[in-house]
Amino acid sequence: SKILSHLPNWIQPLTRIVDFNNCDFIALKSLLNKEHLKYPIIIKPDVGERGFLVEKIKDDESLKNYMDRAPKTTYIVQEFIDYPLEISVLYHRFPDKSNGAITSLCIKRPLAVKGDGKSTLEELINNYHRARFQKERLQKSFSSLWNETIPLGEVITLETIGNHCRGATFYNGNHLIDAQLEQVFDQISLNSEDLYYGRFDLKCYSIESLKTGGKFSVLEYNGVGGEPAHVYNPGYPMWKVYRDFYYHWNIIFKIHKSQKERGVDTISFSEAWQDVNQYFSYKKWAGNQL
Repeated sequence: SKILSHLPNWIQPLTRIVDFNNCDFIALKSLLNKEHLKYPIIIKPDVGERGFLVEKIKDDESLKNYMDRAPKTTYIVQEFIDYPLEISVLYHRFPDKSNGAITSLCIKRPLAVKGDGKSTLEELINNYHRARFQKERLQKSFSSLWNETIPLGEVITLETIGNHCRGATFYNGNHLIDAQLEQVFDQISLNSEDLYYGRFDLKCYSIESLKTGGKFSVLEYNGVGGEPAHVYNPGYPMWKVYRDFYYHWNIIFKIHKSQKERGVDTISFSEAWQDVNQYFSYKKWAGNQL
C-alpha cells in the first residue's frame, strides 16, 4: 500500500487498507457497502509475494471463510478488475530525464483447460502439467464440475489470478514494445512520486487499447525486486535469462548512482538486512497461522 500511494489514483483499482486485528466480518461488510465495493473483490496481505494469500472473494460465505483462516494482519481490499488482458510492464526512467524505456513486457495467460467432449475436468487437469500441480486446491474450488465431462471446445478458467505459482503461463511480449507504449508509461512516471524503476502488473483491454488511451488498471507495482517476467516464457534459453537479469541489475545500479549524486540518502546494509529479517519473520509467522 505504501508503494501504491506513490502512483496516481486514476490508474489504480478502488483500494482500501484493512487491519484484521481491528475489523470483523460485520465491520468489513459495512466498509464494502460504504465504499460501493461489490463482489467479486480481491483480498491480499499488505506484505507478501508470489500470490501469498491472494484470493478472489465472490460472496459473503467466501469472505467469512477467508477472515476466519487468515492471519490477523493488514490486508489490501480491491475491486476485481475483469479486463481481458493481464500484462507486466517493466519500465525505468532516470531522475534527470523526462522519458524512459520499457525493457520487459510479459503477457500472462491464466490457468485454464479446454474440453475435448470425452474427458472429465479431473482428467483434463491430470493431463495438463501446469494444472496437475494445483489439483488438490482446484478440486475444492471445482467440486461440482470435478467428475463432469467438459464439452468440446469449452474453456474452463481454473484460476483468475495471473501468478506463475498459481499456474499462469508467462509469454514474452517484448516485440510489442514501441515508442507509443513507452510514452504511456512516461506519463505515469512523471505523475508518480520518486518511482524510477519497477514493474507494473496491470489489466487492460488490449495492447493497442493501452497505447491509445484505453482503460487499464494497475493491480500492483514492484520496485527493484520486480523481475523482467518475459524470461519465464516457456523455452526461453537460460543464457538469455542470466543476460537479461544482469542487464536490469546494471540499470538499477546506474539509477542508484544517479540518485546518490542528487543527494538522495540510501539505505545502509544493516538497515537492509534488518528489513529482510523482518520480512522472513513475518512470512514464518503468517505461515504458522494458517
